[in-house]
Amino acid sequence: MRNILRYLRLLVATAVVLAPGFALARALGVRGISATLAWSLTLLFGAMAIMFAVQSSLVLVGVLLVLATLASACVRILRRPKVQRAAPWSWLAGLGGAATGILLFSVTSTVQGDGLFHLARVRKLAELDGLSLGDMGEFADSSLHPGYAFPLWHGFLALVARIAGTDSEEVVLHLPSILAPIAVLVAYEAGWALFRSSWAAGSVAGAAVAAACFAPGGGGAYPLLALPATISRHVLVGAAIALALTAIRTHTPAVIASAAAAGFVVAVVHPTYAIFLWIPFAGFVAVRWLWTRQDLRPGIGVLAALAVPASFFMLWLLPTVADTVSVSPSANEVGRALEQYRGQLDVRSPESYSLAPEAFTRSGPVAIAALLLIPLAAFAARRRWAAFVAGGSLAVFAVMLVPILFTTLADLVSISQARRAAGFLPFAF
Repeated sequence: MRNILRYLRLLVATAVVLAPGFALARALGVRGISATLAWSLTLLFGAMAIMFAVQSSLVLVGVLLVLATLASACVRILRRPKVQRAAPWSWLAGLGGAATGILLFSVTSTVQGDGLFHLARVRKLAELDGLSLGDMGEFADSSLHPGYAFPLWHGFLALVARIAGTDSEEVVLHLPSILAPIAVLVAYEAGWALFRSSWAAGSVAGAAVAAACFAPGGGGAYPLLALPATISRHVLVGAAIALALTAIRTHTPAVIASAAAAGFVVAVVHPTYAIFLWIPFAGFVAVRWLWTRQDLRPGIGVLAALAVPASFFMLWLLPTVADTVSVSPSANEVGRALEQYRGQLDVRSPESYSLAPEAFTRSGPVAIAALLLIPLAAFAARRRWAAFVAGGSLAVFAVMLVPILFTTLADLVSISQARRAAGFLPFAF
């Protein structure tokens, strides 16, 4: 009974935090959990930026989000926008995700590893007043962490904790049970946006859940969905893909703006993943044009929507990144990283290295099956999904396996981060 009450509190609190984004998306005429997530976190970013500027607390953030919700509701009433069609049968994907989420309740019992680092930030935001960005570091007078310089996702978790009236640790532990249905719905929406088939969309969602949750055992990555890197990789990136693919098909300004919001949110929550997102999408646009001479202009426009707002955030982040030894590293740092990840890299010299090809199969049988099926895309060259699968895969293969490209990426984001770009190959599709 206690677990049921805890689940319901977290469910209601999450719905409340997502309500502003839902209201804004509907005011723009965009439906779906992907748009709701993108706009909710964008509004939360704005509210938190004001909070840090005036050194206030989450109470101010809550007030600003309520005002944003009311304003969006008024705009919707006045404009009466035509709302786009929702992905059919998405409720069934949501039910499957809910069943997965319920199973996660018994998987984790303590916060461990990187979770402690993130829990500290969530607790600060939930319990302290008069915060500035400089107060979010581990130590007094410490510099900002380059990956989490703006604690957007931590703020989301802290707001859920305050609304649910529960401890921050409970949120970090058990919110994945609420986020799992969202992850499945996002994957389903991305599949629908590309294939326009409920069966294919369901297959994409099933493959995504199988690879990330069931194949690794113990819930895989899903028990860690409350952490920024995991939610970015398995939810926010998928939301950006769903909205970007929809924007290419519909060309509507509201959907393009939603894709831009999603790309921006990925950059704020986990900056390197925004860059990794651009790689397969650029490959898709290029192959689509080479095969069919279609979608070049809208593809470039949507890629710009994903990249430009995110790039503005990264420009703000540059001074923090410049203080990080793993970015533009010294020879000693490169040597240390090459030694640490030697099982995942093909090293020709300290100046020439790439990802080991076998790293693409690390996530298990779903990844192996996906790799074997990629060549079949050539038999459907006229279809948009074939260009996405072939172009996205070729772009990721090139950046990961060509030494000069991988070394350049590693110098930009660090060797530790660069190897993760392999996971952005469109396995589930």
